Amino acid sequence: MTDRARAYYFRRKHYRLAVEQIKRWYDMVQDLDLPANPLDRLLNELGGPTKVAELTGRKMRQVERTDWVTGKKVVRYERREGEGSLDMINVEERTHFQDGKKLVAILSEAASTGISLQADKRVANQRRRLHITLELPWSADKAIQQLGRSHRSNQSSGPIYKFLISDVGGEARFAAAVAKRLAKLGALTQGDRRATGSAN
Repeated sequence: MTDRARAYYFRRKHYRLAVEQIKRWYDMVQDLDLPANPLDRLLNELGGPTKVAELTGRKMRQVERTDWVTGKKVVRYERREGEGSLDMINVEERTHFQDGKKLVAILSEAASTGISLQADKRVANQRRRLHITLELPWSADKAIQQLGRSHRSNQSSGPIYKFLISDVGGEARFAAAVAKRLAKLGALTQGDRRATGSAN
């Protein structure tokens, strides 16, 4: 066997072994029972895409469906429904929420700019908004912008704000730092970042 043939043989052997190892790793990953990401879990537990308006920058999502043959719940990757670009899909989802066709809206920072979800007197959905924040932004200005999605002029009622914060020390400390910055802006007491911080 020539040196060239020997090198070719060993390259093929190493390639075959590497492919087999990757296949084993792939099979191990497929067997993992990992939890869904928080956004998909919320979407599914609140009723799925037919009941929840998703305003995010995502094209795909994990949707829980019932397999009618086995009766078991299965999770499938699905493309978000709608016509046109992601911005158009988000506008369509916002309209469904404001019209009352969907009673829950989930926003991400990627799609929160310019979105109005307040209980506007001009829309069908006049229910008081419950604004739940799952992840606080570091910037107080961004937090004000997020809170402002559901608190705007011409609303029939002001929103209720809830912040989901675990008892993990680092997260509690982070939330306290953001709250302190918001208080400096007067946002917690008056809902206005231009406020002085003293309550009226």
